[in-house]
Amino acid sequence: MMPQTATNCVLSGFLLLVLMPWTSSFSLEGSLSSYAKFQAWQPCQNGSLSFEFQTSIPSALLMYTDDRVYRDYFELTLLVGALQLKVNLGGSHVRLNVGNNLNDSQWHKVSISRQGRTVTLSVDQLSVSQELYGQNLEFGRGRNSPVFIGGLPSEYRDRQSELTLQHVIYQPFFNGDIRNVLYSNCGAMLIRPEMLDHFGIVGETSLCTKDLCKNGGVCITMDTETKCDCSRTDYEGEFCETETQKSEATFFGSEYIFYDFMAQRTDHISSQSDRVEFYFRTEQHSGFLFYTGEKSDYISIALRSGTIMAIVNLGGGETKVDVSPSDYRFDDNQWHHLLLTRSSRKLTVGNAKYIVKMTVDGIHSTERSMVGTFTMLDSKVLYVGGHPRAMRMGQGIIVTNYFKGCMKKVIYMADSLKLDLSKMASMGNSFVQVEGKITFNQCQDIVETNPITFTTPESFIPLPRWEVRKEGSSLSFTFQTSEDKGVIMYNRRRGNSDFFAFEIFDGYLWFIIDLGSGAFKDKIAKKINDKMPHHVTLKHFATRKSGSFSLDNEAKDYTVPGNSTNLNLDGELYVGGFGTTNEGIPKDLWAGTLGYGYVGCMQDLVLNENKVDLLMVARKNSRAGIGDRCKVETWVKCSTRPCLNGGACSEGWNRYMCDCRGTSYRGTQCQSVASTLNFDGGQYMKVAFPEESVTEVEDISLRFRTERESGLLLVTSSQKSSDMLLLYLDRGKLKLEISISNQKEQMTIGRERLNDLAWHTVYMTRRGDTLTLKIDDNYPSAVAFSSSYVKVMNIKLLLLGSPGPLPSDTYPRVHQSMNLLQMEVGRSIMPKDDLYLHQIPSFVGSMQQFYFNNKEIIQLAKTNSLPNLNITAQFNSDAPVLKDTVTFKSKDAYVTLPKLLARSQFSISFQFKTIELYGLLLYNGGQGPDFIAIELQDGYLHVLFNMGGGPQRVVVNIQQRLNDNQWHLVSVQRPGLEQIQIRVDDEHPTISDLTGSTKLHLDLTGYLYVGGVSKSMFNDIPYSSPYGFQGCMASVDFNGRRPNLFREAEKIYYGVEEGCQGASNSCRADSCMNGGYCIEQWNSFQCDCKMTSYTGPRCMQESMSATFGPTPGLITYYYPPDSLPSRTSDRLAFGFRTSSSQEKQVTLLRVESQTGADFLEVEIINGSVFVSYNMGSQMSVPIGDHFTKVTDGNYHVVKVTRDGAAATLQVDSNDVIRKDPTSFLSKLFSVNEFPGEEQQWSVFNNQSKIIVGGNGKKPFFRGSISGLVFNGKRVIDLACVQDPFVVKEGNVLLCPTTTRKHEMQSTEGIRQTTPHDGVTDDIIVPAGSGEGGIRCPEDDEDDCAQEEFSDNIISTTVKFTYKPTTKPPPKSTDTGPCYSKDLLNCDNQVESTNLMKPDRNSSKSGQLNIEGSKPSTEYNPQRPANSSREQEVTQTPNLALIIGIVGGVLVALIILIIALYKFRSRDEGTYKVDESQNFAFLEKKQQQGNGALLGNHSGGGGKSGKKKDVKEWYV
Repeated sequence: MMPQTATNCVLSGFLLLVLMPWTSSFSLEGSLSSYAKFQAWQPCQNGSLSFEFQTSIPSALLMYTDDRVYRDYFELTLLVGALQLKVNLGGSHVRLNVGNNLNDSQWHKVSISRQGRTVTLSVDQLSVSQELYGQNLEFGRGRNSPVFIGGLPSEYRDRQSELTLQHVIYQPFFNGDIRNVLYSNCGAMLIRPEMLDHFGIVGETSLCTKDLCKNGGVCITMDTETKCDCSRTDYEGEFCETETQKSEATFFGSEYIFYDFMAQRTDHISSQSDRVEFYFRTEQHSGFLFYTGEKSDYISIALRSGTIMAIVNLGGGETKVDVSPSDYRFDDNQWHHLLLTRSSRKLTVGNAKYIVKMTVDGIHSTERSMVGTFTMLDSKVLYVGGHPRAMRMGQGIIVTNYFKGCMKKVIYMADSLKLDLSKMASMGNSFVQVEGKITFNQCQDIVETNPITFTTPESFIPLPRWEVRKEGSSLSFTFQTSEDKGVIMYNRRRGNSDFFAFEIFDGYLWFIIDLGSGAFKDKIAKKINDKMPHHVTLKHFATRKSGSFSLDNEAKDYTVPGNSTNLNLDGELYVGGFGTTNEGIPKDLWAGTLGYGYVGCMQDLVLNENKVDLLMVARKNSRAGIGDRCKVETWVKCSTRPCLNGGACSEGWNRYMCDCRGTSYRGTQCQSVASTLNFDGGQYMKVAFPEESVTEVEDISLRFRTERESGLLLVTSSQKSSDMLLLYLDRGKLKLEISISNQKEQMTIGRERLNDLAWHTVYMTRRGDTLTLKIDDNYPSAVAFSSSYVKVMNIKLLLLGSPGPLPSDTYPRVHQSMNLLQMEVGRSIMPKDDLYLHQIPSFVGSMQQFYFNNKEIIQLAKTNSLPNLNITAQFNSDAPVLKDTVTFKSKDAYVTLPKLLARSQFSISFQFKTIELYGLLLYNGGQGPDFIAIELQDGYLHVLFNMGGGPQRVVVNIQQRLNDNQWHLVSVQRPGLEQIQIRVDDEHPTISDLTGSTKLHLDLTGYLYVGGVSKSMFNDIPYSSPYGFQGCMASVDFNGRRPNLFREAEKIYYGVEEGCQGASNSCRADSCMNGGYCIEQWNSFQCDCKMTSYTGPRCMQESMSATFGPTPGLITYYYPPDSLPSRTSDRLAFGFRTSSSQEKQVTLLRVESQTGADFLEVEIINGSVFVSYNMGSQMSVPIGDHFTKVTDGNYHVVKVTRDGAAATLQVDSNDVIRKDPTSFLSKLFSVNEFPGEEQQWSVFNNQSKIIVGGNGKKPFFRGSISGLVFNGKRVIDLACVQDPFVVKEGNVLLCPTTTRKHEMQSTEGIRQTTPHDGVTDDIIVPAGSGEGGIRCPEDDEDDCAQEEFSDNIISTTVKFTYKPTTKPPPKSTDTGPCYSKDLLNCDNQVESTNLMKPDRNSSKSGQLNIEGSKPSTEYNPQRPANSSREQEVTQTPNLALIIGIVGGVLVALIILIIALYKFRSRDEGTYKVDESQNFAFLEKKQQQGNGALLGNHSGGGGKSGKKKDVKEWYV
C-alpha cells in the first residue's frame, strides 16, 4: 500500500495539474527550469497583455514571446528593480524602461499594450510609450510562440536556434508570485489565457470560480477578495450583470442619420477647427460615411474600393486626403477607427493655412495642407451613413450609395461644440432624425441575400439554433420549387420532443411545432410546387405558446396543445433538409420520415431581423450540392429518356428523377444492376432497427419472382406494441394484413396469378389512416382505417422470406390478442397456441429492390451497412446484364450506323471494357464544324463536340482510369439546350454548362461511327486519339434505340465479332527488362522504359551516353522560352560510372527554374548519392542513400520521383528512400507556422534548364552518364542529334565512334578452376560460363553438353583490354544469354566470345583483346558504334612462368591439332567456327561453338548432359 504522505503528494500534484489551466495565482521557484507556459498572444494593432507580480529579487525574466526564429519578439525583464521592455516588430526596435524598486515584495501590476504604432509599458500608475517605424508591424503573422512567464523550458538550452532572441535563455529566472494573467487579443474583450504547461510552480491559489463574472467579464484575484473587470464588455455592475447603453448602429443600405444645425440656431455654425471620429465595420467595398457643410464648404468622408477618402473644402478649393495601404483594405468586416482633424492658422493678412490629417487604426495616416484665404468651415447639416440628395449634389460627394455595415461612437467636434451622434440617435434626441430602420445597440452582420439552390435531396445548410425570445421571435424566407416533397427547415432540441419545421408534402406547405407535450400541424391549402416564388413568415410568442405563420398573403394563427409553454431548442437549425440522417426524426414530419430533403431555391432568410447569407455559409462550410443562383428551367428533361433499362422518369426542380423500383436496376439513372436475394424455402433476412421506428407514414416497395403460389414476403414487428404488417402470397394473389393500435385491415389484390416466374413489384404506402396497395402498373387499391385516430405505427424488426426458427417453449407468451408474430432482435417469440405463421409457407424464389422509407434495404445488406442484420438467403452476382456484345479486335475496326439525331436533345449510353489507354469510341460529323466524339485519353473518358462556336472538350470527372478490363457504363445526356451531363458508372455526373453560348444546335450528318473511323479520317477530325477503340462494347442505346452493332450495322470494317472475347494476358515477369514497366495491351504489351536508363521495345537496348573529362564539361538543355513547364510531379532516371579521379563532392545533374529559386539537384557526396530540391520555400529538402557507395567505378542507376512535396530516391535495386517534408513540418509545429509553404513545396515553377555533368560551379563530374530521362526528355539523346535547345560546353564526348583508353582491372567473364593434382593453372572459359556464366536452357539440356576437364591449359602471359559498351548491364553471375527462338527478342546480349584469363568476379560484357609477350591470338569482333572506352590491365610474369607458358603453348598446339583431326572425322558435332558471329546468339548444336566448354557446377547435382568426344580451346 502507498504511504499516506505519498498518496497526498500524488493527489496534490494531480489536482495542481487539473486545476492549473484555471489558476489565477501561482508561485515560481526560480530554478533554471521553472516557467509557466500560456497560449499564444495576438496583439494585432490594439491588443494588450497584463499581469501582477511580487518578488524580492532585483533582476529576472518576467515574460517572453516571439515569432519562432524570425525577427519579432517581446521581452519583459526586471532589471535592478525596474521594468525593461524590448520589442522588435518588422525590423523596428524599441526599448522602454519604467518604475523602480519593484522588488519590494509588494504586488505590482504591469501592462503591455499596442495602439497602432505606439507601444506602451505601464506599471502601477506609471506609463511610458514609444512609436515603431517599421513597415509591417503585425506580430508573428500567425507564427506566434506561446507566452512564457518567469522563465523558459530547459530544453531550449540545447535548441537556442529556435528562439528569436537567443540570449533570453541565460536571463535569471523569476522567483516570486504571479497572478491575473490577462490578454486582449486584437482589442477584443479580456480573457484569462489557458496555461499549457509549467514546471517549478510551488504553490497556487484561486479565489475565482468559473462562472463568477458574467457576460465576458474577467475575474481578478486580490489579496483576500476578487472583483470582476468589465472594462472590455458592454456590461457593468459587481459581476458585469447589467447591460450598458450600447452605441452601435447597424445600417442596411438605405438608412441615414441627419442632424440639422438650423434647428438650434437661426443660422449655420462656423468652426475654425474640426474633429471627426468614429468606428466602422463593413464588407461593403464603397459607401457613404460622413458629411457636414453648406454649399462650397464641406467635409466629406467615404469608403471607396476598400480605402478611405476624405475631401475638405473651405470655399477655396478641395483638399483630398486618402488612406490606401498597398497591402490592406478596410472592407474586411473588422472594426476600424477613423480620426480626421482640421486646424487653421493665419499666415499673413488675407492669407491662411489649414492642415488636414486623417488616421485609420492609429497606424495608417495621411496629412495634407492648403494655403488660402479661408479658415472657417460653415455647416448647416450633417449626414451619417448616406445623403438623400447625393446624386444631385455632385460637389463634395465621393460615393452616392448608402453605407451598409455598423458604426459606433460617431463624434463630431466643431471648435468647442461636441456631438455624440450615435448616442443621440439611439436615445431619440429631438435634434437628430433617423431615416429608415437602423438597428441600434447591436452590430448585425450585413450580408447580400444572394439566392441559392439546393440541387439534391441530401444537400442542406446547418445554422446556429433559432433563438426563441420571450418578447417574440420571427423568421422569414422565400422559396421556389417544383417538387412535391421535402423538408425546408427543421430545428429541434436534442433528447426532447421540442421542435419546429416547415416541409412540403404532396405539393402543400406544412408547418409543425411541438413544445414537448403535443404537436400542432397544419397546412395552407395552396399548391406551392408551381415553380413560382413564395414568401413564408413565422412569428412565435413564447409566453402565449402561440403565433402565426403565413404563405404569401394568407396567414394562419396557431396555439400549440399541451401544458408546455416554452420552445426549447439547442440543436442546429437545418435549412434545406434534416441533417445527415433521419433517425430520430419526429413522427409528425412526414417528408423527413421518408427521407426527402428540399430541392429548390431559397433566398432572403431573416432570423429575428438578422439577414443570413446562405451562400457565404455554404461556401465557408464547404457544403456540397449548393448552387449559387436560382434559375427556372422550362424544358422537359425526361424527353431525352435519361432513365435506362426501363426506369420511369419524372420531372423535378431542374433535374429528372428515375424510379427504378420496377426494374432490375438501381442508381440515379437505373444504370447499375440491383442486388438479388435467393430464398430456398427456409432462408430469410432479418433486420432490426437500433431504435424502434415510430412513424405516421410508410413507403414500402418490393420486387419478387417465384413459381410457388404461396409464400411469406414481408413481416414487421414491434417490441412496444402489437403493431405489425404482413405481406404474403396466397394462391397466387397478394395479401396485406396490417394492425396498428389494435385496429386491423386486410387487402387482397392480383387479377392474375403472380407465381408465373416473372418479376412483379408491389408498392405499399400509408399516410396516417389511409393505406394504398399497388402491384406493377395496375391501378392502386386504397383503404382507410375505420378509426381516424389510427396514425402511429411502431416497427422494430423487418423479416423477409421466412419466419426462421421459432422456439415456442423458451419464451413466455406475449400479445395473445395478436394472431401474428412478436419478434425481438436476435430471437423470435411465438405464442404457444398461435400457429398462424406456420400456415404461410416460406418463400421460394428471388427478391430485389426492397425499399423501406427510401432506404435500399437489400443493397445495404449486401454492403454490410446495416447494424443488426441476420441473413441466410443467398445473393446473386451483381455482374452487369450485357446486351448485344461485340468485340473490336483491332484498332482499325469500326462499324457505321445512321446519323445520331442530336440537334437540341440526345441520349447516348453504352457499356465497354478494355485495357487500352487510348481509343476513339464514337464519332459523328455534321454540317460545317459540327461534330460529337467520345474517346479514351490516357484511360480517362473525354467528350468532344462543336456546335459552331468552336470545339469543346469535357474531361469526365472520375478518380480511376477506365482501362482496367472491367465493364463500365457511359451515359451522355443532353436533356435541354443549356446542359450536357456525362456519367460513368455510379459516379457523380460531369456537367457541361452551355449557358451563354450563342450556338446551341448540334447539326449532324453522315454516318455515326462506333469503335473508330477510317484511317484517312484521323488527320482530318478534331480529336486526339491516334486510332480506334480496341475492346468490348455492349448495351448500346442511342435516343432509346438499341441497335445490335454486329447485325444492324450498315458497314463493318476489319475485326468486329459478336461476343466479348477478352484481352490476352501478355505481360509476364520477364516481358520488360532492367526494371521496365509492362503495360498490358489488348493482344500485346508495351514497355515503359522511362525509369530504367535503357531503351528499346523491352528496355534492353543501351541508351546514348556522354563521357565527361578529364577537363570540365557540361551539357545544358534549355526549355523553349514560351513553354516553361510548372509541374507538381517529376520523374528522373539515369545511369552513370565515375572515374578513379573523381572528387568526393560533385553535381551529376541540376534542374533550375527561370528565377533559380526552384531547383532539383543530384550530387555525389562522400561516395553516396544525394538529392536536394526546393520549390521556392524557405528551406531545401535533402534525401540521400548513405549506404550505397557509387564511386567504385561500377555502373549505377539512379531513379528519382517527386509528387508534390514528397520525393523518393532509389539507387540500383536497393530499397526506395522516401521523404515528405510536409509531414515533418506538421509534427514540428502545432499551428500553421509557414502559411502557403505547403503549396510552395508542391509546384516546381517554370522549369527552364537541365544541366548535366555539374551545376556550373567547381568541381565537375568525371565519368560517363547514360540514358538520362527527365520528365520524358532524353537530354543526351537530344544532344547526340544536335537539338537546337541543347548546348555542349567543355570536354564532353557524345555518342563516341572511337574509344578512349583507360586502364582498369577487368573482373568480368573469368572463372577460377579447382586445382587438380597440384596443378594451379587456369582454364580459359567464355564470359558467363560455369558458375557465373552461360547456362543451358532448361528445355535444351540434352543439346548443351557439360564436361568435366581432367587437365588444365596453362595460359600465356596476357594483357587484357576491356572495351565495354557505353552502358553495360548490371553485374550478375546468375544470368546468361537469351535462348529465345525469336532472335528479335534477344536484345543486348554478350558481344564477344573471347577467351581470357578467368576471374570469378567478372560478368561485364564487352570486347576483349588478349595480348601476350609471345605471339598471341587476338579476337577482334566488330566494335559497337557506341562503344566508349577500353580498359587494360597488364600482369607481369616471372621467368619460370614464361618457360612454363611457352612449353604449355607447344603442348596445347599439339593437342589442338590432334583434337581437330579427330573432330573433323566425326559427322555429328562437326562445325566451323565463324568468328564474325556474336557468341551470345549461338544456341543448340549449330550455335554452340566454344559454348560447349562449360565447367562443373559446384553442387554436382545437375544434369550432366551428353559428353562431347572432342574438346577445343582457343588461347
